Formats: sequence, C-alpha cells, structure tokens
Amino acid sequence: NVASRMESTSAKDTIQCSASFMDLLQQQWPEAARLAAPQGLKPIKGKGTMSTFFLYPPQRIPLRFPANDD
Repeated sequence: NVASRMESTSAKDTIQCSASFMDLLQQQWPEAARLAAPQGLKPIKGKGTMSTFFLYPPQRIPLRFPANDD
C-alpha cells in the first residue's frame, strides 16, 4: 500500500506523504498542511512516479528543507 511505500522511501526521522494525502490534509487540517515541504516527484516502487511531501512537527521545521534527491 502507499503508506508502506512512503515509509520505506522516506528519509530517516521524517514523515513522507503523497499528494493525495496532502489534498485531504489541506481540506481537513490546513494548519498542519502548512508544515509540509514538497519533495517533488519521486519513483515509488510498485506505484510509479509520485509527488511527495515531508511533514514536520512545528518544533522540528528545518531552516532549510532537505535537498530533493531528483
């Protein structure tokens, strides 16, 4: 499933999510959606290329977001 793939392809100590999850998060909890950093398109095994985001808790928002591996 997508959640498992997001976890297995994420950077250490981060929460990676898909664009469809971000759409739902924006509708249901826009304050949390603002804590997301786009990671661009990433190849996800068994799913193809997907647009992904990293979510950060408010106390861990980096001054610079991690570089995109693309």
